Amino acid sequence: MFRRRTTIAAVGATLITVLGGGAAVAEQAELTAIPKGFLLLEPKVKPSKPGDEERWEVDSKLSTPFPINPCAYRKARDVGRVAARTIGHFQPTYGEYEQLVVYRSTAAAKAAFAGLQADLRRCRTEKLAPGRVQTYWTSGLAVGDRGLRVRAHETGKYGVHGERGVAVRRGKALIFYTDGGEIGRTTWTQVKPFEKSARKMAAKVCAIRGVCA
Repeated sequence: MFRRRTTIAAVGATLITVLGGGAAVAEQAELTAIPKGFLLLEPKVKPSKPGDEERWEVDSKLSTPFPINPCAYRKARDVGRVAARTIGHFQPTYGEYEQLVVYRSTAAAKAAFAGLQADLRRCRTEKLAPGRVQTYWTSGLAVGDRGLRVRAHETGKYGVHGERGVAVRRGKALIFYTDGGEIGRTTWTQVKPFEKSARKMAAKVCAIRGVCA
């Protein structure tokens, strides 16, 4: 994801470079840490335990994939993350997500956003089962530096599942608001509440040092 040298002196120099680079990465991650309570859903989070019909999950793993995940990756495939937080809110037939990912550079954030767009093209249509096909649609969104509206739903006799949401890049950060479940056919009108949340976070995220510099 994200050459061997033969002399002792060269190996020592390489180790110094690697260790120094590791310290720099650690320092950068600390500077760009996402403050506790920063995400819009965080004040709503309630303690949950396995088996609860309604539950909340919060994680700060750098390996958590994007909530908009048409190719169904189990782990993130983008490069350069230095901080992340993902909040999931789940009920028996419905779930919603908020995710904020901060990258080491604007170039890395741009590459991650471009990778998402490529996935949405490559995995636009997926056969879930005989007679069941899920299709994604995208549309531009004037939020942050780059924005994307996304919706999907099943077509076929038994289609009930749908997804909808937005992805936004603001400086070195990517922002996601999505939901999905047994919501039937989706429309662009249903995406508007996510656009509102994304506008708030696109402005708020500049409070994290270096994100919008």
